[in-house]
Amino acid sequence: PSLELNLSAMEGALNAYLAADDTQQPFDVSTVPKVAPAAKLHKPPGGLMAAAGGVTAAAAGSAAAGGAAAAGAAGGAGTGAAAGYSSQYEAIIKARPEFASLGPLFKSCAPVRLTEEDTEYAIHAVKHVFPEHLVLQFDCTNTIAEQRLENVSVMLDLADAPDFEAETVLPLASMPLNEVGQCFSVLRRPAGLSAGKMGCVLKFTVKEIDPSTGEAEEEGYEDEYQLEDVEVAGSDYSRPLLLGNFRGTWEQLEPGSEREDDYGLGPRENLQVSVAAELRRHTWLCL
Repeated sequence: PSLELNLSAMEGALNAYLAADDTQQPFDVSTVPKVAPAAKLHKPPGGLMAAAGGVTAAAAGSAAAGGAAAAGAAGGAGTGAAAGYSSQYEAIIKARPEFASLGPLFKSCAPVRLTEEDTEYAIHAVKHVFPEHLVLQFDCTNTIAEQRLENVSVMLDLADAPDFEAETVLPLASMPLNEVGQCFSVLRRPAGLSAGKMGCVLKFTVKEIDPSTGEAEEEGYEDEYQLEDVEVAGSDYSRPLLLGNFRGTWEQLEPGSEREDDYGLGPRENLQVSVAAELRRHTWLCL
């Protein structure tokens, strides 16, 4: 029987599942969006690309270029991954009552690794976009059996991201050994496509494990670990929109949604391949 799943979203969700380095749990196909039936697209006031929740629209060309760069940083998950990330992490976000007042989750971005391979700690960052907030989720894994890491959080340096304001930090009580736990930072942002680069430092309390008992010592000491920066770009505020009738939707756009610019297509086999590739990349819904 046909599952009526979006194949691009399926590919993206599978890439995200494999990139998370945690395949002990089976892949949940229910997180993949289904193909929506073709229907006349509802136009919000001001056109399809108008602002929503006080956030201005992104130019289609800039969004596509930024989206390609973000996908490359995520290990080539591609634009299809964007549709699957929000579904994949929605359960984690809904399980935390601290996020209930932030409004609807617009998008969860591809996870980005903040530590080198084969280091003591494996840390990935996931950006969750809300109408007036950005939530940074840090997936944390400890690989040192001789230590227990407690009260784990990530300290952010917002000097290069002045539009953001730190609001809440939700620490991880204990970083699990060879398992994944999460800590969060909640940032308030103004209207618009707020961007910037955030310095990250992992903060925690180290407690040594007694080899004779396997228990952690009562006393510990504070320590920190330098992480890679987290970068927020305009592409983080856009997501793919599944359209049943692209031409009809294009004709519904308001004149203010258009932008004319030069765009490098790169080497392509022929013009038809170039047009098809750009149509797929420019079908975006912007917050």
